[in-house]
Amino acid sequence: MREWAIRFALLFGAPAAVLLLLESALRMTDSGFDPRFFVSIDEGRAVATNDKFGWRYFPRPLARTPVPARVETPKPPGSYRVFVLGESAAMGFPDPAVGLAPMLRSMLGPRAEVVNAAMTAIDSGVIVEIAREAARLQPDAFVVMMGNNEVVGPHGPGSAAAARWSWMQTTRTGQWIAHWARPPAGPREWRGMEMFLDRQVAADDPRLALVHRNFERNLEAIVAAGTRAGARVIVSTVPVNLRECPPFASPDGKAAAAFQAGRYEEARDLDALRFRADSRIEAIIRRVGARATLVEPAIPDDLFYEHVHLRPEGNYRLARAIAEKLAPDQTPPEQEEVYRRIALTSWDRRRMEERIVALMERPPFRGANRGKLASLKPDPAGSRAQYEAAMREAPSLDLRIHYAEFLRETGDPNGAIRELRVLDSELPGRKAILASLGSALVAANRPAEALSAFAGALALDPGFDLALLGQGIAFERAGDQAAARRAYEASIESNLDFLEARLNLGLMLGRAGDLAGARAQFEEAGKRRPDSAAAAYQLGMTAARMGDPESAARALETAARLDERDADARYDLGVVLARLGRDADAAARYREAILIDPRHADAHNNLGSALARRGDFQGAAGAFAKALEIRPEFPAARRNLDLARKAMAR
Repeated sequence: MREWAIRFALLFGAPAAVLLLLESALRMTDSGFDPRFFVSIDEGRAVATNDKFGWRYFPRPLARTPVPARVETPKPPGSYRVFVLGESAAMGFPDPAVGLAPMLRSMLGPRAEVVNAAMTAIDSGVIVEIAREAARLQPDAFVVMMGNNEVVGPHGPGSAAAARWSWMQTTRTGQWIAHWARPPAGPREWRGMEMFLDRQVAADDPRLALVHRNFERNLEAIVAAGTRAGARVIVSTVPVNLRECPPFASPDGKAAAAFQAGRYEEARDLDALRFRADSRIEAIIRRVGARATLVEPAIPDDLFYEHVHLRPEGNYRLARAIAEKLAPDQTPPEQEEVYRRIALTSWDRRRMEERIVALMERPPFRGANRGKLASLKPDPAGSRAQYEAAMREAPSLDLRIHYAEFLRETGDPNGAIRELRVLDSELPGRKAILASLGSALVAANRPAEALSAFAGALALDPGFDLALLGQGIAFERAGDQAAARRAYEASIESNLDFLEARLNLGLMLGRAGDLAGARAQFEEAGKRRPDSAAAAYQLGMTAARMGDPESAARALETAARLDERDADARYDLGVVLARLGRDADAAARYREAILIDPRHADAHNNLGSALARRGDFQGAAGAFAKALEIRPEFPAARRNLDLARKAMAR
């Protein structure tokens, strides 16, 4: 017996000891990353959501990050702590700061602490891990709304970035092994639903049975975790848009036929790009949710942005249905009062609509209707007043993040810096906050301080492409072109598809006179992002500077086609066409520019020149006069008008 025990110890004990020593060494040298969703901050007085949590499940360039949140430990006396668990719809995409969690907080009252623990692109296999951590943080309630990502999430058969190594990433040793074993191929930039076009899963795919079993097991585990922790568990069905959102993929035509026939649920279930919870998942939610507290919010289709993400009015209905279960003795505030408390402004509405339009102009959507966007007129002064009133009343973290972003984007970088420094003290070690601080410091013309902020972000994540980009801009602002170039190149190396880094590098090279180098960057940007109007425009302008008008015309035609709102692309295309002697085509492009921007004085002037060359001096005089009306100090237009009038008098 003793001999057997010795052999066993030698066979298994020695490798275990080696692994234990390796794990200890990696931790002591701070190698790897903390794999938890919540990490300790402020010497254990609180925990915060972990930027690096997504690294467990996705390649680093694709990893999404949680919503910034701080949770005091232990829970302050008298507070009521709620965790929202789910995917992007529960998180509040396109803007979590005015989504379900803050709305629910505003409804439950001043002692409510609603933690947004939902996250983009994850599935129930990830959410169950988050729920187990949340259960250790003294929850009073769990709100669970999930089911859209079971096929396309990291554990699903339609995943674009399958979580093959997630079980290893919980230890530093496993992270080290996974780092060296993970193949380098694959997408380097998150491109949303477009990444899943070749990941179709048919309704009769046998793998769906396993998807449904895993979902039920995970939902049961989440309910059990909350119940064991003494929390009230609210399980919501998943609202999806059935009537206004046709199937994304119907290879055999059956899904499309069902939709055309008005069989919307069947069409959703037959959709081969499975971005919406299907009827089997809905049935599981109702069955398991009945053992907890089930909520079935009725959300009309017109309260969705697209297939699953809710407009503010939809999120209000969802939050109200949940609040009525959590606090049945309270009457939730009316919709406009909730909007006031969370500072849902005209600026927010315009910004969210812009994000949705950008999303829906890319596959698998079929293009967006810009009518809603055109009707939204932001009011910066009114929005600022709303933010400041809400901050005085209840200054939450998500409101402060939102306010800082608003200040930075509306031309008050110093105000943004003030708010971001507060955020950095409350949420230390948050790379996105440091990168935003760096960008605000650049805008305030404080490049040395900006470089320090970007260095802090890069210390947390050396491959953080946005911080590397910002570093390049700061170096340029400081006059160090060589360092700027290195930073831009490092950003591109980290993310080969990073459009902004390539554009910035190309523009810097062009300003330095390296037109060939600039053109190479713009050409590569266009290859990697053929939907980029900016890449096509810069390529066209560079080709024009290089004396290649034919190539310039082709690139600017592409830019104009890709961005129907870009007056400058049409104006510059007209300039190139005029150089090629194509005055009729040039005039047409100038007219298009004027339709988009009626006050484009240069387009009016050039239109007049094109008409004059064709002998239409009366039309030319009218165009020159309009240019002078817009810009009275326009010497070229004044001379051209005089010449046109003389020609008419002859």
